[in-house]
Amino acid sequence: MRRLPILAFLLLLVAPPVAAQVDVDAVAAGLRAEGTWAGPGASIDSDLQSVVDGAGIPIYVAVFAEDTGEDPSLTAERLSSGFGSGTFFVLTPDVIGVYSVDYDDAEVESALDAAWDAFGESDAAGVEAFERAITGEGGLPIGTVLLVGVVGVAGWAMWRGRRSQERAAAKRMAERRTAIGEQVDDVANDILALSDRVQVADDEVATDHYRKANGLFTDVQGRLPAATNEMEFESCSTDLTKAEWHLEAVEAILEGRPIPEEPTDRPIECFFHQHKAGVEAAEIETPAGKKQVSVCRGCAARLQSGQRPEPRTVAVGGTRIPAGRAPRSFGGGGMDIDVFDVLAGGRRTSYDWRGPRVGGFGGPARRPSRPTPRRSSSRSTSRSSSRSSSRSRGGGRASRRRRR
Repeated sequence: MRRLPILAFLLLLVAPPVAAQVDVDAVAAGLRAEGTWAGPGASIDSDLQSVVDGAGIPIYVAVFAEDTGEDPSLTAERLSSGFGSGTFFVLTPDVIGVYSVDYDDAEVESALDAAWDAFGESDAAGVEAFERAITGEGGLPIGTVLLVGVVGVAGWAMWRGRRSQERAAAKRMAERRTAIGEQVDDVANDILALSDRVQVADDEVATDHYRKANGLFTDVQGRLPAATNEMEFESCSTDLTKAEWHLEAVEAILEGRPIPEEPTDRPIECFFHQHKAGVEAAEIETPAGKKQVSVCRGCAARLQSGQRPEPRTVAVGGTRIPAGRAPRSFGGGGMDIDVFDVLAGGRRTSYDWRGPRVGGFGGPARRPSRPTPRRSSSRSTSRSSSRSSSRSRGGGRASRRRRR
């Protein structure tokens, strides 16, 4: 009678530990902003960044220092949710996983076959060879190219990579500067709108909040023109959000309302507008689990009356996306989600942010049933290659264990 409990206990002792689940939202936000993402203990070298920036098709690369806990091609597929297009690489020390929204299994497998020797040299060479193969550009094997002219090819590649990297970096910086600049303008307008009312009220607490908001705003005005990297832009956005909360406190005092508590367990800014301070808590349910967010007074009132607040949009990579999905360095919420439910005021409101449709962003959620898979291609896995592939969502994926 005791054999089953003892057996279960022994199985728990010998079972391998489960790897930590990948935070898909965080990784996808990094990919959307930079095209690449590196986990703790991993890094993106300049050659790989140049290849991604200069690619003729949308390519995204996530590098992990350890196993992701599943076939990397499956991780790559999960990261692709909400992008609509692109080819995604998940690189771990042991396995290379690829998922493409735009190509099927056979094409992805063929391209990975063609690029396999190049991956033996470096990930940058492998990703570049994969792009050439899958777009049909072909090209000579790397060894032959080197024989033809090492100096010329290397020089051209360096020039091309540097130019592509500079253009991509300049575009990202311009978009960030524009997005944070819009946030500066909003805070400036709110400061001006409250100026006379604060003087007339002559309330010590209101004046203190007003001065703190103005101090943060003035500080950001001085830092923003010199900002050159993601962390500096994100810091500017964070301080502007704090300024908006202080201004919300001022308005509450002037209107005889209680001062809203500054959120400590959730973002301060409104999930939908970002440029407004959140004064009420809301919960969103996503495929990855529940998250706590804040909503401003206007959005809270709309949700409680059964309406759907329309999100502010931010330009990221040339495409305007809801602010809640935009990276923090673009003045957004950094939550790369597409389909979710908002629970606020006893009501549930569904959203689908995967793309414009009738009514624009924020229209009724349409949770499509999983499409019937087309013919699935699979190949017997040998111990030497450890390769697997399957079809899902109409795209294609493949993975292969690295050579040792």
